[in-house]
Amino acid sequence: MSARSSAVALIRGGMVWHAWHYADPSSWHAVGSTPNNSEGPPWVMAGGVEDPYVWRDASGVYHALAHAFSPFFGVHAFSDKAQWPANWSSGQPMGWTVTGVAYSADVEFTDGTKFTFLRRERPHLVWAAGRYGTTPLALTNGVQYGGPPNKPYMDAVMTLSQGLQ
Repeated sequence: MSARSSAVALIRGGMVWHAWHYADPSSWHAVGSTPNNSEGPPWVMAGGVEDPYVWRDASGVYHALAHAFSPFFGVHAFSDKAQWPANWSSGQPMGWTVTGVAYSADVEFTDGTKFTFLRRERPHLVWAAGRYGTTPLALTNGVQYGGPPNKPYMDAVMTLSQGLQ
């Protein structure tokens, strides 16, 4: 199998998974896992993130945006080749550098009005045509604008698209 068929995935709680061949379920394993730690070490903020969005830039550096818990904000981290395990099955974790808060619950709209959402989750980037990994145009999130969280039919959520400058 070629390196082109390998994959790195981030999951809720900040766990990193690797596959030698993304289409073969048996090749997926937790990065940095040991027999007593089947999930591996977290990539950022132990257990405090979900909804990770991961991409690889033109230089080969992995980046991630995720929704962090309490308070609700977005976090950014990156991992360059020097932070990757020498052998993906070695039990060595994948190192990540956390750069901090990527976005908050506060949004300023194009008409100048501002709104603070209760939650801002599920980050995704919209890329310029032909510029994946280099030129993001917008950030999209699922946002909760009112009502108590996690209450059936009361936690009104919508998709927000915010242009990047």
